Amino acid sequence: MDIDHISVALSYHDYLSLMLQYRAIFQLEPTPSFDVTDPRGLIQSQVLQNHNGRFRLALNASASPDTASNRFVRQYGGSGIHHVALRTSAMRETSAALQQAGIPVLPIPGNYYRDLAARFDLPAQTHAWMQDHHILFDQDSGGDFHQLYTQPGSKAFFFELVQRDGYQGLGAPNAFVRVTAQQRLEATIDGLTQDAPNHDAGEKQA
Repeated sequence: MDIDHISVALSYHDYLSLMLQYRAIFQLEPTPSFDVTDPRGLIQSQVLQNHNGRFRLALNASASPDTASNRFVRQYGGSGIHHVALRTSAMRETSAALQQAGIPVLPIPGNYYRDLAARFDLPAQTHAWMQDHHILFDQDSGGDFHQLYTQPGSKAFFFELVQRDGYQGLGAPNAFVRVTAQQRLEATIDGLTQDAPNHDAGEKQA
């Protein structure tokens, strides 16, 4: 596998200066910027890429304090690599290998796949496979794009796996779905942690 892109969460105040530094150091050119809708505010995203588009750096920053990018910045005490996307040419085999290895992937809700069926004319078997393996999909004039995410670790870092067949973007239409799914998973884990018995507290009371 090759690195498809690296996503960096930046402090909003550092966004412009760091973008200029990355452009100068790595000789990258900007693509059109766009906003990612987070349930807790907007995240400004700027993708920089090299001359042949084989390497991309996605810079994300937000003025809203509770978006995913700003929570990451607070947790790390500053800007840092949010996730790394690895490019595969065989998503079916890759997703099966992750499942066999017991690597947890980000669960995507069923309503996403109902909407997907309405937007794209996909074979039923392909649609079922994507839903079973929690794979996101998009399409542009260049071709198809498949992506899936591992569940974030204790430090909120995660991996993205992508297969691009002529597709040029980063799956921006799926960003809201991904962020929402991560926040839902985070809330579920926090709830389980709060509900778990505190054995240390019990020992102290004893």
